[in-house]
Amino acid sequence: MPKSIIEINASPREVFKVITDYEAYPEFLDEIGSVQVLQTTSRFVVVGFRVRLGRAYSYRLKYTETPFQRGNWTYVSGDFRDYSGTWTLHPEGNRTRAELDLEIKLGSLAKKAVGKVAASMRVASITRRFKERIEAGLHLREASLDRMLEDYEHRILSRYLRRHDWNLSEAAAMLSISEDDLTARIRRHGLKPDKE
Repeated sequence: MPKSIIEINASPREVFKVITDYEAYPEFLDEIGSVQVLQTTSRFVVVGFRVRLGRAYSYRLKYTETPFQRGNWTYVSGDFRDYSGTWTLHPEGNRTRAELDLEIKLGSLAKKAVGKVAASMRVASITRRFKERIEAGLHLREASLDRMLEDYEHRILSRYLRRHDWNLSEAAAMLSISEDDLTARIRRHGLKPDKE
């Protein structure tokens, strides 16, 4: 089971709020195309996902939540054989030590798109992006409007560039700006392709 542990400069309450805001995942997890909460009860939440791993895959997960401490999910149905995991949150002063454990069993088609090594590497990337999202949210509360807009533009540009594998003409078209304008904004924000 791939595992990642990360220190987050936020309280467990603030971390829990982000990890249980499932419908916001596509805003910072680029491989997730869409999320829909399908069922909510007092004991669990069922969430449907569409992801891009070479091609589109769909699956449903059932989440059980222990507020500010833990979030578990189990596989319900979809294109994978199994996908379960746990977020465990440990308060450490005004910080949180967050542990993410994943169990991913891919169907035969998905195995070709993502191998076990790639799945293990993704766990560290996922926890890093959650940390960035959580800490950016705290920072934005205190930032000026100009800084908030700059941060937002940076995140949007990064997301569209990654989604389109840094194909500038495709990303510019999706953002409804010229390729020259996109290039200038990339330089201003100091963006570079990820090396994962």
